[in-house]
Amino acid sequence: MKNELEHYVYVYCDPTITGIYAYPDIELTLENEPFYVGKGKGSRDTQHVKEVHGKSNKGKNWYRYRRVKKLLEQGKEPIILRIAEHLNENQALALEMKAIATIGRKMFKQGPLLNKTSGGEGEGGENHPFNRVYKITSPSGDVYTRKGYLRRFCATHNLDHPAMRDNVNAGPIRYATNRLTAEQKLTVGWSIERLLEDNDDRR
Repeated sequence: MKNELEHYVYVYCDPTITGIYAYPDIELTLENEPFYVGKGKGSRDTQHVKEVHGKSNKGKNWYRYRRVKKLLEQGKEPIILRIAEHLNENQALALEMKAIATIGRKMFKQGPLLNKTSGGEGEGGENHPFNRVYKITSPSGDVYTRKGYLRRFCATHNLDHPAMRDNVNAGPIRYATNRLTAEQKLTVGWSIERLLEDNDDRR
């Protein structure tokens, strides 16, 4: 019988940057700076090191790749920690998203993580993009619930689709520059949350 509790959530840490990195919301304290969070099963957590050794660039997060490559060139290995194990896929997805939101992504100046997305990308089924459910809140407080891809919703409301897509569970959207397009100006202050119920019966 297939093991349904085979997923885990992992974090990559930089051995050259030390300190106390405490995240009470996810009951995690680290002694080295985290730079990537992921979820997987089997040997997924070591795959990003193998990417560098294999010199493969297919589907690569280049920011993570360069960080790992730099460490290896210095004769060091990234510290890989599994922060939770024996999870079903929904539990792993939910924790991955929470960990990314809690630690914060560098691209939004919220933390050190090099993740390009807010997490929650599953292997199919109800975690396929078409089946994801989002709660979207406008700056004025209007709330929308949408299922599936965000592109049509963004087009209808003249919003910046890449910012909406990459800002899931990251709070109200802000930009690092004041030179904004018309769509970006309309997008400021919107927030989007992925709704993911954890139900063991749907594994």
